[in-house]
Amino acid sequence: SRFWVQLGVGRNPKALAFTWRRMTKKVHPLLDKHDGYSAKWGETRRLLAGPYKNQDEAQDAVAALRKKGINSFEFTSDEGEEVSALK
Repeated sequence: SRFWVQLGVGRNPKALAFTWRRMTKKVHPLLDKHDGYSAKWGETRRLLAGPYKNQDEAQDAVAALRKKGINSFEFTSDEGEEVSALK
């Protein structure tokens, strides 16, 4: 399993990539050390930043993002769960 910050959800992977680029510009440099990913979540996909070293690091990122007006939360992927890099 790995630790992530979930920034949003959507059905269209291209739209998630667009949202990722927009967010990274808005909260620079909070997400600079991490890449954008997506993971299936029911009929949609999660927009994720990460992976983070541990849960505490992910929660620290959530707190820093909240101060910038970005709602997010920590997400831990299951072992073997497919998480794909945004294109």
